Amino acid sequence: CPQTVWVDLFLVVERAIEGDRNARMKLDAGPWAARKLVLRVSKHAIWLVIGAATGGAWIFYFADAPTLIREVLTGTAAPIAYITIAVLTATTYTFGGLMREQVCTYMCPWPRIQAAMLDENSLTVTYNDWRGEPRSRHAKKVLAAGQPVGDCVDCNACVAVCPMGIDIRDGQQLECITCALCI
Repeated sequence: CPQTVWVDLFLVVERAIEGDRNARMKLDAGPWAARKLVLRVSKHAIWLVIGAATGGAWIFYFADAPTLIREVLTGTAAPIAYITIAVLTATTYTFGGLMREQVCTYMCPWPRIQAAMLDENSLTVTYNDWRGEPRSRHAKKVLAAGQPVGDCVDCNACVAVCPMGIDIRDGQQLECITCALCI
């Protein structure tokens, strides 16, 4: 999915500039200082460059690219070229950088189409209740007490890695993009 590709690209930029999740949370919680401002402006500037490259790549597909690049840079291109690049830059920046997975959940028709197309032979990412349940963080103690225990240790790692923030153990969900990071 192009949305996932752009979100992943924007996250790579965000991690490279602001650090891992813990560093970003610390930065978010901290006061606005020169360092925070420089990091945020740098991140958003690179996101805008990615958005502009997306808009340019799209429009260059429909025209002679070397000629149009020259016209865009010299200000002599047709207004529709600037409008198209601006719209695609804005949508890429907004959807990939700011909205991220919210686009998948609320705007994308694919989950609904995917749900309608599923049958008993479809490959899906699922949690096997028969194998994982009953969950236990203390499997050795539970086993020693003679009680049954499943393979799931209830560590919530599957939820932590899910880009959509869903819990696969709750069954098939519309938000699932079948990335398989949870398994």
